[in-house]
Amino acid sequence: MSRVAVIDADEATRSFRWRTFRIVFALTCAAIVLDLWTTYMGFEREGPRFEQNGIVLYLLEHVGWLGVAGILAVACFACFRSFKSVYWNLGLRWSFWLNMFLIAACGFRWLVVATATLWLMH
Repeated sequence: MSRVAVIDADEATRSFRWRTFRIVFALTCAAIVLDLWTTYMGFEREGPRFEQNGIVLYLLEHVGWLGVAGILAVACFACFRSFKSVYWNLGLRWSFWLNMFLIAACGFRWLVVATATLWLMH
């Protein structure tokens, strides 16, 4: 096998994993937005005792909803840029494990959104 074929195979793998990352990252960001929205609705209904995460509660009390949304937007943008750098500059093993981590995080975020929505519906 020639060196060109190996490079092409690596590039194809990187491209596939990057495409997968973008899809899963978009789903994760959507879940984060919905989680923030369900938290807002829970606050409206139950007050501050709805939020169990002390860091989020502190941020909500000190920077407000728009501040938290801005922090999340900046964090998502920074994550996207950082992951892009890792996917294209580090070894293929890194992209594999980052995809696995992101898929797990995405599943967890959607589970949080589903349970919060079910709780708000009762």
